[in-house]
Amino acid sequence: MKGSNEGNSDHRRWRLFRPTSDTVMHLAAMKHIDLCEMYPLEAITTDVLGTKILLDLFSGDTFIGMSTDKVMEATNCYGATKLLTEKLILDRAKKKIRGIW
Repeated sequence: MKGSNEGNSDHRRWRLFRPTSDTVMHLAAMKHIDLCEMYPLEAITTDVLGTKILLDLFSGDTFIGMSTDKVMEATNCYGATKLLTEKLILDRAKKKIRGIW
């Protein structure tokens, strides 16, 4: 993956883990609405950038991404990050890149 995430410790761990992983169940995200509103950059980094890194490196057979009902009417930072995360996953699925979506 190109860009500033090359030195990211999560990125390095994933590169070590990836060769033996056929399935990814992505559940990691900020869960507290008040924290997402207080620290929007952290919410974007955790939810959106974290998902993008996983999708960029994913080469297995199955990628499972959990969503939330807050996505339907994203009126705050919490809902917006969940919506962007869902859109990233759906966009990847539409491209029909290897795997089950």
